[in-house]
Amino acid sequence: MRRFLVALVMMSAAACAHNSQITGKPEVVAHEDELRKQAAFELGCNEQRLDVMNMNEDTAAVAGCDQKATYKWGGNSWALSNKESTKPATP
Repeated sequence: MRRFLVALVMMSAAACAHNSQITGKPEVVAHEDELRKQAAFELGCNEQRLDVMNMNEDTAAVAGCDQKATYKWGGNSWALSNKESTKPATP
C-alpha cells in the first residue's frame, strides 16, 4: 500500500509539472515563459541564456548577460522590482 501511495504522489506531481516552451525543461516558477520574455527585453539578453530562480511564491530572480533582476508576480504579469549589473566596472 505504501508503494502505491508513493507512486500515486509521484505521478500526480509529474502531471502538474509544466515544461518551458523556451527551454524545454520543467518550469522553475509559474508563468516562467512570460518572465523569460519580459526579462530578455529588459535585460537585453537571449531568453535561453537567462537563469531563473524562485525566491518565494510571488518573487523570482533572473540572471544573465552580466545582469540580475528580481520580479514580482502581480496576478496577471511580472513587474521588475530591482535590476543591477554584475559586470565589473572598468576604470
